[in-house]
Amino acid sequence: MTDSTNCLSRLDSQGRLVNAIVNEASTKKKGTSLYRGDIAVKFGRVTELEKKPPELKAEQVLMSADSQSISFMAVYLLSFETLAPLADVLGEMLTAEGKYFAFCNNIDLSEHYQVQLGKVNFYVLPIDESSVFNEMLELLKIDKNDLKKLSPSEKVEAVATAANKFKKTFPAISYQRGLGVRGPVRGPPAKRPD
Repeated sequence: MTDSTNCLSRLDSQGRLVNAIVNEASTKKKGTSLYRGDIAVKFGRVTELEKKPPELKAEQVLMSADSQSISFMAVYLLSFETLAPLADVLGEMLTAEGKYFAFCNNIDLSEHYQVQLGKVNFYVLPIDESSVFNEMLELLKIDKNDLKKLSPSEKVEAVATAANKFKKTFPAISYQRGLGVRGPVRGPPAKRPD
């Protein structure tokens, strides 16, 4: 489990970390925590009898964070429009120095963008019948065989370490322009992360 002062612990205490596969401290970098799972962006209704699942969420999340900020995050979004609400939920935990990747279901498969929301830059990419984990391995040119002997948290850390060195640039568009070029939502990818 994460340290109580960590960004991930704050999100966890808000009930935003759901379906966690990894939620633990790094064994290599003191003060860093790693996460793999989903983030509730908009909560479902809560009644006396039941708590509904989130109305809106970021899925297949890979994340590395310390006490102040999220240094790396990769997410699957069913629709590009979820990017702004996600950024609002994470707020000051996102920084200008962080590396953030959003794989969107309704972005043209041939397009890649950079979208600035406040001081934060997001790499916005399409996803096609794959998982965020596999897409990140391909984007960062990480050989899957190199990760075979690693624990689940070590795999997240390996991707985060490589992502923090990512220097490629894509055409910059505004969030409003992104809303204009997004396509219809397709069926979500069936595969879950390896």
